Amino acid sequence: MRLEPLACEDPNPEEEIQRVVALVPGDDAADRLARLTSLVGWGGAVCEGPDFGGTAHDVTGHDVAAAAALGGTIKVVACASRDGTDIRAFLGPAFIDGAQPLASLDQQSNGVQIDGRRVSSLHFFREAARPRLFEGPAPQRTLACAPAVSGWFVRLSFPGLVPGDDAVRRLAFSAGLLTEQIVQVDSSPSQRWLLAAPQCRSGIDHANATLMARHRIHVAAFRRISA
Repeated sequence: MRLEPLACEDPNPEEEIQRVVALVPGDDAADRLARLTSLVGWGGAVCEGPDFGGTAHDVTGHDVAAAAALGGTIKVVACASRDGTDIRAFLGPAFIDGAQPLASLDQQSNGVQIDGRRVSSLHFFREAARPRLFEGPAPQRTLACAPAVSGWFVRLSFPGLVPGDDAVRRLAFSAGLLTEQIVQVDSSPSQRWLLAAPQCRSGIDHANATLMARHRIHVAAFRRISA
């Protein structure tokens, strides 16, 4: 099945859609994302050099428990966003807020979220994964009017004694991470998990390098997708 860009009389139809997020239970995430971006008029080349956020193997059981304690879950997604003429994409595990409809889907389900200027959040769901995108009955549609704000789900692994939450916040802030929430998992006392305010990938990389160099704190960061 070949998917062509949508026809539209608007001279800049691609600017109407600002973000596409797909839950990807299979191993063809890049292909699925290319098809989706083609459908919304961006073309299919968005996956050239995407920002890979790791794989499901990088997620630990402690990460899953911490995500639940912070009111969310971790799922593998393909996400592309457009800002003017720039298109950015990433493939990999992400923290999804519990209020986000994609968070409720299981491993056998397909889900797509489209955000744009004319609608805050348009979701397409299908109960079971199929070989081809949207093959079969028409997907269910739901509309929501909450803005989509991204940030980071961050794991800090300390080499020894872990300071209190206030001190952890200060350490994170010194490296450029503005902490919104912090949580500890009892079975992993040497680690803390943060929900950090939005910043670019390079900012997270800088925080990682800074905390490692100054305090030997290892950082792992997963993108956050909000409702």
